[in-house]
Amino acid sequence: MILLSRRIKLESDMEFVKNQERFKTSSEKVQISSQTSNQTIKKKKKFVNDKVATCFFNSKLLLLNNETSLALNLLRYSSNCDSYNGYVLDALNEALRKLGKFDESEKVAQKNFLYNYSIDRCFELAQIYFLKNQDEEALKLYFDCLSHVVENQSQLFEIYKNVGNIYVKLKEFDLAEEYFYKAYQMDMNSDLLIVNIGVLEFQKEDIQKATDCFRRAIEINKNNDKAWVGLAMTHLEFGDKELCWGNLIKALDVNPVNKTALILLSQLFNQSERNQQCKKLLIEYLEHHNFDEEISLLLIQNLIFAGDYQNAFLECFKSHLWNPENKEIASVYVELNKLMVGGK
Repeated sequence: MILLSRRIKLESDMEFVKNQERFKTSSEKVQISSQTSNQTIKKKKKFVNDKVATCFFNSKLLLLNNETSLALNLLRYSSNCDSYNGYVLDALNEALRKLGKFDESEKVAQKNFLYNYSIDRCFELAQIYFLKNQDEEALKLYFDCLSHVVENQSQLFEIYKNVGNIYVKLKEFDLAEEYFYKAYQMDMNSDLLIVNIGVLEFQKEDIQKATDCFRRAIEINKNNDKAWVGLAMTHLEFGDKELCWGNLIKALDVNPVNKTALILLSQLFNQSERNQQCKKLLIEYLEHHNFDEEISLLLIQNLIFAGDYQNAFLECFKSHLWNPENKEIASVYVELNKLMVGGK
């Protein structure tokens, strides 16, 4: 009887413990659910209404899955409804930049910078100005960033590197060297930075140092097409056109739309036995950038040298129709037209 009583009590105690555990688990679930719900509510409060919030969060998922065009549609709607929302404008700017819509991206970033200032947004707008070669505006915003403590190290590296690039273009070589050095101290194995330093040395006419930089960049990343172009330029300075040709071809193997490599190649070898190879590369480029007038003119010159006046006239006619204001192409068109009429 005593044993039975103890057994009943033990079972009762065990049942109580189980109930307590069930209650605890249930309570934890409710608490977690409540926390998640609160976080969602807090996030939604950042938007003008639930519909905008839903569109925004769906657009972020689309961006993560590289569905940028679809994300852009949702973000355009969100920005129309919630015009000054920093989160929406950040995402909209990201989508526009991914799609190469830099003019529109610039307007969005300017608005966001004006109404929702932060170092990140200042940096984003500076990057857009830098990509569009608006050097004065970019420099001003980069220095705005540097007037604060920039905690993001990759961001700080980009600022130093790009400020150095701007000073190279302005031929302020001492200042360029100063900022490149700051960037180099942060990352000594950046092939992009080492190419930039090589360009600086080339501009300073220290061709050997420039050559060493371009070779070092290629050692780090053999697919850096800009490093191959830089090396081609140094070989040309040393009078070695064969190595120059090989380096430019390598650059175009890595990146078939490297315009600098293609222009150098055509200018140097259009009127040579390599004319046909140049023509092939020019045509391949124009298949991707059909109305690039500069490359089109190089192809026209290539065809004229080869005596292919018919195709030269057709290419010239296309470019002239596209932009009648281009005086250089217009002049060639007039001369080819006379030749074609005379030939008939």
